[in-house]
Amino acid sequence: MSSLIVFFTAGGILALDRLTKHLALAALSPGVSVPVFKNIFHLTLVLNRGAAFGLLPDATVFFVVVALTSVAAIGAAFWRPQLFFSVFGLRVTDARVRLALALVLGGALSNLFDRLIYGYVIDFLDFRVWPVFNFADTAITLAGLLVVVVLVQDMRRRDGSHTL
Repeated sequence: MSSLIVFFTAGGILALDRLTKHLALAALSPGVSVPVFKNIFHLTLVLNRGAAFGLLPDATVFFVVVALTSVAAIGAAFWRPQLFFSVFGLRVTDARVRLALALVLGGALSNLFDRLIYGYVIDFLDFRVWPVFNFADTAITLAGLLVVVVLVQDMRRRDGSHTL
């Protein structure tokens, strides 16, 4: 996965998330739940001033700093891949790592946009057993899972085990 594909992937995540949040704001009212599959999946507009699960409400400045730091770290990963490997143990030459970085970049930029423009993050995907979230959150979560898989596979490869 080339650097250009990474940035197109991040842009795609950003565009998808911005579009779906725009539609959610236009079609939904805060706190009103619209069943898609009753008791399984609903659309519920939540204006989240905190982090995941609504933790640390009204810490917008903190979350803006975290998002900007994440974006800068991703830029640094491509500018200084050896330093990125030294700090995180991840090789930017690995396509899975590049995909994870693209997912984080797109998701972080979209949620950062929300915080800077609105002062909160727009969430609307509601599976009733998990806090309401958005596509940016999904991309960031998938990136985290992908990084765990990469780290576990690398660790097992070094130890001689080839499972997972």
